[in-house]
Amino acid sequence: MAAIAAAPQGARRALWARGGTWVARAWRRLGWRQVALAALISVLAAVFGPQGGAYFFPGTRQSDPIVSFLVGRWVWSVLPLVFAAMVADEAYEDGVAPLMAYGAALLVGSFAAGFLDTVGGHLLGWSRPGFWAPNGFRIKQLLLQGSLCMAVYAYWRTTQHALRRVQAAESDRIRDRQQLLAARLLALQARVEPQFLFDALSRIGDMHERDSATADALLADLIALLRAMLPVGTAATSTVEREFALARAWSRVQQQLGAPFEIEISASPLALRSDLGPMLVLPLLQEMLAAPRAREFAWRLSAEPFASDDASPRTPRLCVRLAPAESMPAGQPSDEATPAPSIERLRERLAQLYGDAASLSVMPLRDGVSAFVLDLPLAQETPVDDHRADR
Repeated sequence: MAAIAAAPQGARRALWARGGTWVARAWRRLGWRQVALAALISVLAAVFGPQGGAYFFPGTRQSDPIVSFLVGRWVWSVLPLVFAAMVADEAYEDGVAPLMAYGAALLVGSFAAGFLDTVGGHLLGWSRPGFWAPNGFRIKQLLLQGSLCMAVYAYWRTTQHALRRVQAAESDRIRDRQQLLAARLLALQARVEPQFLFDALSRIGDMHERDSATADALLADLIALLRAMLPVGTAATSTVEREFALARAWSRVQQQLGAPFEIEISASPLALRSDLGPMLVLPLLQEMLAAPRAREFAWRLSAEPFASDDASPRTPRLCVRLAPAESMPAGQPSDEATPAPSIERLRERLAQLYGDAASLSVMPLRDGVSAFVLDLPLAQETPVDDHRADR
């Protein structure tokens, strides 16, 4: 019997603890917006009152709505109902049914406002001395008028909650699809082109008898390239550091295979830790070398963070740039209606990985070469305080 009696007592304690948590969260959210809302509700109730409003019903000192507002009667008669609605928001977010949460808020807020109205009447000298019963008329008025306002607010709040859940589910679906695509690209990146591997091994075999040191260096570069192409652990995407290491190893192997070109690869420490979709940097290098005179110039591949000016507040972004090391004048603009198929594939891949948050710009330069700029979001985590969003 003791265990049976203890179970409801434990449940009641847990309920009181949850209620205290809801009140504490609502108190932290309480700010000037909620106070201004209570004042606005009092003004609207006075102007559009059932007896003609403040302009047509001046009344006596005890019932004059203008005097009541100026002395701050709305603070203890309307603000409790607003605060009760905020507590109901916390209860609803915690899983309580909206009808129970906002219905209880209406009852508790109305009775609390009626009792506080009596206390305020004694402080202002409006109530009879020794009479401390709650203001029954005020309670009925708040129940009747507040029920409509609470119903409209509860409907809006539940609709917003459902909309946020739908948006969160859609965001999760898009993120899962992007992670799946990144994993597939990582697996695709790990595949070695047979012709490329055959040429490299044949080159190593031919050079080994003539120049064993150069052959060993090419073999070491090929091994480094194959290692860089392998996915790291269970990573769902790649990083700037990994993609730049892969580009560096690929460039060294290309130079050893008889296709020399000069390139400098660098990135800031912050950019190295940023996420970067796979199969984006290496195709840019291949597209750069496709230009007939590209090997005549020294190139630079860089990654730097920057702050975007398009959004407020300014959001951190990542700029991956592949361009000649020395500044070159711009050439004739290419026909943007018919970009190269490889550039189109890269832009489609960007859209699948980042949506509208990333872009690829191609800037034509002289001598038939181009500069490439990837504008991407800089990966970072920012904590969000949901309970102070209303301040």
